[in-house]
Amino acid sequence: MPMHPAITVFDDSIYQFINTDFEITVLDSTCRFSEGPVWNRNGFYLFSDIPQNVIYKIEPGKEKEIYLEQSGCSAGNTRALAEQIGSNGLAYDASGNLLICQHGDGAIALHDGTFLKPHITLFQGKPFNSPNDIVAHSSGRIFFSDPPYGLKDQKLNAEQAQNKAGIYCWEHGDVRMITDQYNYPNGVCLSPDEQSLFTCSNKPAEAMVLEWDVETLQLKREVAKENGDGIKSDRFGNLYLCNKDGILVLNNDGKRLAKKEIGEEKVIATVISLMERTYIRIGNNDYEKLYGSYGLTTLKDKHVQVEGDTIKFSFKGKKGIYHDITLKNRKLARTVQACRDIAGKELFQYYDANGTKKSIDSGMVNRYIKEASGGDFSAKDFRTWAGTLNILRAFRAMGECGEADLKKNVTAALDEVSKQLGNTRTVCKKYYVHPGIIELYEQNNLQKYLKELDSIEKADNLAGLTSEERVLMKILSELV
Repeated sequence: MPMHPAITVFDDSIYQFINTDFEITVLDSTCRFSEGPVWNRNGFYLFSDIPQNVIYKIEPGKEKEIYLEQSGCSAGNTRALAEQIGSNGLAYDASGNLLICQHGDGAIALHDGTFLKPHITLFQGKPFNSPNDIVAHSSGRIFFSDPPYGLKDQKLNAEQAQNKAGIYCWEHGDVRMITDQYNYPNGVCLSPDEQSLFTCSNKPAEAMVLEWDVETLQLKREVAKENGDGIKSDRFGNLYLCNKDGILVLNNDGKRLAKKEIGEEKVIATVISLMERTYIRIGNNDYEKLYGSYGLTTLKDKHVQVEGDTIKFSFKGKKGIYHDITLKNRKLARTVQACRDIAGKELFQYYDANGTKKSIDSGMVNRYIKEASGGDFSAKDFRTWAGTLNILRAFRAMGECGEADLKKNVTAALDEVSKQLGNTRTVCKKYYVHPGIIELYEQNNLQKYLKELDSIEKADNLAGLTSEERVLMKILSELV
């Protein structure tokens, strides 16, 4: 039986549960950070745009319209917050009221169709951190997750909110914490018979889907070692996890049945990840046509080989320089191979919502970087970051030195950056290395930062930065 090209099948039992002949429709793609979609029986969806602090209404085939403003953060809110101040998860209760997870206000609000009212506001006398996902039981109970994503730096602040992240149950005014087992709890959903609650986290260090007894609130089992930003159950008891790999379908035993690839976004994210790790230029179609040189977005299948968890790139780059680059990363290797398996000579291709094959370009990557970062950043900034990070590493490897060796060491460090980026020493110094780092080294003021590296704990996969990157961030913030 033919399957939609966006679906990867792991187990043939999936054919019992989903229609293979379907279409994917993009209802809207203009929001900054859309979350929490919920279907209204009157024929429309509601969803949150978190940074905009708005809930939108959209009907298939129509433009979105504002449904509710200040949906997650009320005027005059003085809490220390991240940019993600608005509403997140949405759900309807048995009476048809809309329940709203509010990042900014640290609460669950209720909208009865006319008025927005506080509903669940405190636990042990303090606001919640930033409620994320929510589900309502037919008995009136409400289950929701409460990570610190909406707080400043996405970190707990016990003075203004809870001292732990948690998953909660509300019942007739009484709030109980089910678990604080996750540092970043995320999706919650109920089983078809409403006897079980399923929970998950999107952090790699917390890859566990857990099942809880709805009556006793006790842990029943670990269903699977998987991540999920959102989680839903179908009428057969299968679980659907939305994560970085796409939409993952598990059966009730936690076995993978299928995966819906994200497509364009996943391929672009893969290119950015490769760019960060290999320092390969982004490339563009003009350079390919005029000079026969390539970058990541213009690579062909012939330029890459994947063997197990190893990716080997071999191609002619800018100014006719040939590159042979090897990277070991199992996850990236799987994705690159999946792209390579798509028919056609272009390496980085994907299937759109209609199953049409498309390739990416540098404009798409730069647009993604700008939208994801919220700033005026592009692929070039990745090379600037890489150049500055590599000169910091070079200075660290050299250790302390006397006045006589300073200039010689700066030259040697720039040569190392040149080797990594494939530019001349002069170009690296002028365009790809922050001058403040060199100045600190020449003034013998860099060592105090480098010594901090020995006391920094190993990366915990939560901040997303290595110890060297964290020190570099500190240096740059103090240079501003």
